[in-house]
Amino acid sequence: VRLMCDFLSGAKLGDWVEGEGELIAEEDLVFTVRGRIWSGDRTLITGTGIFKALSPRKPRPGELNYKEEA
Repeated sequence: VRLMCDFLSGAKLGDWVEGEGELIAEEDLVFTVRGRIWSGDRTLITGTGIFKALSPRKPRPGELNYKEEA
């Protein structure tokens, strides 16, 4: 539904990069999350998002898991 990211800094080649997400709220299969990506003591990216869970759908022809029904 919505995703906002703030790019604060870049990682350097060879840096160890970590990240974490946190569920803030959930109501009627709408999830609000907050996340952060960092390297050492430097925050690289922060973000918040609102996501709507969708129901599963049948695979379409050409997709990896597609099997034609006999």
